Amino acid sequence: MPLKKTYTIAETQAAIDRADNANINQMRMVRNDISNQHFSQKNIKPKHRDKSLPQDLQYPGAKDVGHVFRHVNGTHEAGKSIYKDKQTAILATRAVLNATEGQQALQALENELTTRTTYDNMTKRVRVDVSAGNHYGSDDNGKTWKKVIIAQCELLSLGETLWVHSSYPRTLQT
Repeated sequence: MPLKKTYTIAETQAAIDRADNANINQMRMVRNDISNQHFSQKNIKPKHRDKSLPQDLQYPGAKDVGHVFRHVNGTHEAGKSIYKDKQTAILATRAVLNATEGQQALQALENELTTRTTYDNMTKRVRVDVSAGNHYGSDDNGKTWKKVIIAQCELLSLGETLWVHSSYPRTLQT
């Protein structure tokens, strides 16, 4: 299934749910070259990796987890820009994916499928004007709600499967 396509609400939610609180590195390969003790660490020192493997197959550790819902009112961390609710996060993310800029980023991810190394976690960051929709967010922990003008997503892929690592309001109406 191609990464570049028009996303439905259900497909967008599935891409967000897939990544939510999960680490992409732990999904990419079955590990047998490091100890269980090291598996969940964020950065595994090279001396603890299996040096008999090519470097791009040496497990680097469990980096940051997918966290769209860390940017949603009620599940957010203090200081983060947030969407009013989960439905708003999904709809704004869908708007980003289906915009020209989002489609270009998805095409770039698709083009890299044959050349990307296993643990290449370079996200495609996409900023899109979503002001045509009715998406509301806050930059003051939900004290005031303003229309989202620009939303930003960080996209990765597990093969031909989209992984929405993060999505959040970037610019709010003044």
